[in-house]
Amino acid sequence: MGIVQFKIQIDGQVELNKAFKGIIESVANYKQIFQNLVPEFHKMENSIFRNEGDVSPNKRWKDLSVNYYREKKEMFDAGIYRSMDILTATGRLRDSLTMQTNDSIINIKEDEMEIGTSVFYGIDHQKGKRRLAKRKFIFVSNGFRKAIAIIFKKEMQKKIDLQLAQDKKTWRTSI
Repeated sequence: MGIVQFKIQIDGQVELNKAFKGIIESVANYKQIFQNLVPEFHKMENSIFRNEGDVSPNKRWKDLSVNYYREKKEMFDAGIYRSMDILTATGRLRDSLTMQTNDSIINIKEDEMEIGTSVFYGIDHQKGKRRLAKRKFIFVSNGFRKAIAIIFKKEMQKKIDLQLAQDKKTWRTSI
């Protein structure tokens, strides 16, 4: 019996750490699972940006300061900014996390997945640096946790079924 450790880290902090036990020896490549998680990640990020934070009211992003709101409104009215929504003045940060763009980071290996943004100011918003309020836009929502479990279970079942079918074929041919 083997154990598969499934861990999600965001900026060095563990957000999800699950161990899956079972007939895992036949599974060494998780690429398909990770590839199936990319659209789910994009959906989660879309929801986070649409709701200006998590869907629960206590985790919504802090409102814009009065001064920045006025400045942003002027830029929006002048056609310089595309949106008045929080963290979406130009849409570059949001787009890099809700679809694949030149600023998206999506690196998938057999046993590891990295997904995020290369937009340089994103980390300042995520952590709340300088004069910026902390507005976490990458975190593991409950919906994403469920999607991970469903995709993982479905893909693992496919791999186990395939392995069992191969074992059965080998057994039959070796008689």
